[in-house]
Amino acid sequence: MRVDKTYKGYQQFEGVMSLPPDPPLSTSSYHLIFNDFCPNIGGNYKVLPETILTIKNPALEIMEKVIENKNLNNPKKLKSFSYNSYSKTIVDIKSNDSLDNTLFNDMNYLFLTEVLTKRKFLSPDLDNEEIVATKMSGLKHTDYYFLASQGQPFSFYEEPIILLNNSYLSPLNNSAFRNYDFKLEEKYYQKNDTIFIISFKPKPQRHFNSLKGILYISSNNYAIQSVSAEPNDTGKINLKIKHLYKKIDGSWFPEQLNYQATFTPKLNNRNDLYIIDNKTFIDSIKINPDLDRSDFYTESLYLNVQKNKNATSLISENRTEPLSIKEANTYHVIDSLGDAFNIQKTLKLIEKLPLGKISINSIDVNLGQIIQINRFEGARLGIGLSTNNKFDENFNIAGYYGYGIKDRLSKYGITLGYVLNQQNRLNISTSLSNTLIETGKYNDAFSVSEYFYDFNPRSLMSAQFDNNKSVKTTISARSFRYINWKLGINYASITPLYGIYNDSFSPYLFQYENNSINNYNTFQFKLNMRFAYKEKIMKLFDYDLSLGTKYPVLNIFYERGIKDLFKSDLSYNKIEIDIKQEITFNRIGTIVYCLTGGLIDKPVPYGLLFGGHGGFDRKIPFVANNHFQTMMPYEFVSDKFINLFLTYEIMRFFPNYNIFSPNISLAHNMGIGGLSKKEAHQNINFKTLENPYLESGLILSNLIKFDLYNVSSLGIGGGVFYRYGSHSYEKQQDNYVFKIDFAISLN
Repeated sequence: MRVDKTYKGYQQFEGVMSLPPDPPLSTSSYHLIFNDFCPNIGGNYKVLPETILTIKNPALEIMEKVIENKNLNNPKKLKSFSYNSYSKTIVDIKSNDSLDNTLFNDMNYLFLTEVLTKRKFLSPDLDNEEIVATKMSGLKHTDYYFLASQGQPFSFYEEPIILLNNSYLSPLNNSAFRNYDFKLEEKYYQKNDTIFIISFKPKPQRHFNSLKGILYISSNNYAIQSVSAEPNDTGKINLKIKHLYKKIDGSWFPEQLNYQATFTPKLNNRNDLYIIDNKTFIDSIKINPDLDRSDFYTESLYLNVQKNKNATSLISENRTEPLSIKEANTYHVIDSLGDAFNIQKTLKLIEKLPLGKISINSIDVNLGQIIQINRFEGARLGIGLSTNNKFDENFNIAGYYGYGIKDRLSKYGITLGYVLNQQNRLNISTSLSNTLIETGKYNDAFSVSEYFYDFNPRSLMSAQFDNNKSVKTTISARSFRYINWKLGINYASITPLYGIYNDSFSPYLFQYENNSINNYNTFQFKLNMRFAYKEKIMKLFDYDLSLGTKYPVLNIFYERGIKDLFKSDLSYNKIEIDIKQEITFNRIGTIVYCLTGGLIDKPVPYGLLFGGHGGFDRKIPFVANNHFQTMMPYEFVSDKFINLFLTYEIMRFFPNYNIFSPNISLAHNMGIGGLSKKEAHQNINFKTLENPYLESGLILSNLIKFDLYNVSSLGIGGGVFYRYGSHSYEKQQDNYVFKIDFAISLN
């Protein structure tokens, strides 16, 4: 590098300085020292003083302005917007065998789907995306939609960046300069604009969920014009995204969202490369249109069933780009195969599989009712059936039957329901059942439908049940967008199926009004409310699926027992409240908490009390979320309590290896409670929580990862928990509990 130096009273001097071949990625200082003499104006020579030359990475100055202006350029910071989109997703196979020219490699793709949507957004939280039409190869008509853009962020300004349900620290985060290196690769001029091409990657020795890629930055508001990015750590599924933006009415807005996912599943001793290619084109963009809250449905994502009946013509009229010959052949060939092998019928059968159901015409089969395992029943074999909207849009019938192998008891129930208002989910139902209800589990907690694979091993530990024969009527609805509520009346005849064993079995007895009773009748009024602020709901078929919220989720359950009505034996008030939230902090980790508490104002039988939330069973050594890991399931009972379950998952700081990718979590759980009139409960062993229950633990997840067909991984880890305080055991070794943790992931 040549440097010209001028000092007052001296002639200009030229010096040469050698710099590293690559520009510095952060601000660096270089000492420039002249060993030659420099003549002054009078002709005398003197050694010039040492000069410190500071060179700053030019990419940092640009990125500082990008981060400074990110709220200005973030489309989610607009007052409102609306647009139409056309999405096309292709699934292809590339054989690694050069001699294998399969049908899918030459003439057509393996799969093709197209989706039309209309989206509108009103700040701060109203967001609707209507699926106008969906078309899939092999199916003449389907109400199932595959919206590929859900696997990536709508804009690169979102924080964190979510790709396939994994969170990544954004290079636009305020902490980006501590975690990412940036390099100005090139710049060029485009009309009155300058485009800066900047690469980014995580700093060396920084282990976190990071991205790498290229940013095209416009000098106009220092906004992203284009970005290509991918996870820095390669997983089972390699994902790359590319976003294009354009300026509309003074605001930058996405105009194209693309991604490509590649993976090589190990199937039948083959290593073919599968490619999922998605392009989403955005048009008819309106910036800050005049929208009103009344224009928005509760569901964030839903299918317009009526419009979708004309899907083929709607998609043909609104394609952003025409189908290629190979794409057109895909519809022709796969549709022909669909007709020949009746794929339509097969896919219709399994399209609700993620919900734990299969559909046979107008009947849904509940797979979760086929087999249920717990300590009391051993295995319950059965079947659960319900009608779907093909039977009737509003009226539905559901029923189940099960038989316990160990307890040799039948369980059954039937429910008749009618939807009074589809938009507000106003529903009335009446049910009749003869079933088992675990002690301490009578709150009938309301929840939005979740996916089938969400499993808590605590259910395997269930061993203490009441036989519950009941008739109930319930009305439920959704109000004020984020509130789900349920009102009901319930009459039940309850018989405890537990007691103590000495020389013989002595059934549980409840001392009530100078009588010892085993079975009892209750008439209850119930109110259940769930409040999830800014929760996103996806409507799939006739089910609502939660897409989550970053805010606390509040559940309130109230029950009033009314004595003497229909020969009811009990009068009491019972309330239970829980609050749950998951909070993610960039570069720090994730905190998950559950705060729950309850109160019963009068003595009630053991089964109606609050359980201790114990999740320790030596034969089932798995971590049970939101339970005490060192407490046995029925060790404690209360009629008043408050519990806190707290887990802190530390941001990953180990490198991500194929078979070793540990995550560290810290857990602390504590609770306190009490029970009035303990003497009313006879022939049952229990403890109470007048003194705090305390435990803490350390969990190491993904200590060993097992490959699942080279597409996903089963991570096995472990945790150790320590019970201390007033409820600790005398022998120290008894206070330690070791548990197994497992999880399935796509990396």
